[in-house]
Amino acid sequence: MAFKRLNFLINEKDIRVILARSLSSILSRVSDNINENASLLNEDLENMEDSEVLLILSKMQKHYQRAIAEIDNLAPIILPPDTEVLKDLSDLKEDSLGVDGGSEETVSLTSDHSEE
Repeated sequence: MAFKRLNFLINEKDIRVILARSLSSILSRVSDNINENASLLNEDLENMEDSEVLLILSKMQKHYQRAIAEIDNLAPIILPPDTEVLKDLSDLKEDSLGVDGGSEETVSLTSDHSEE
């Protein structure tokens, strides 16, 4: 599967439209691939060798894994890679207004949602 990094300016109102269209394409692709493999299983499962069944199931798993990777690639559309998020701490104290102070420690998230 080939990926291409795009860098262009668009109207803010179009961001969700692009995200929705991209997500729809990913889900459609994975659905087509899974349905194709499921059809192979349904046609002749009774007569297939175990190795053939495992191969088809493995292909289905790979389709799902690719879809997950593609969805992860969409994260920067909503959450730019340089976004800072405050990390929750269990020892927060309330101020005089009854509102906790939040965390002082910042954490940067990468597009795969892991902490740096």
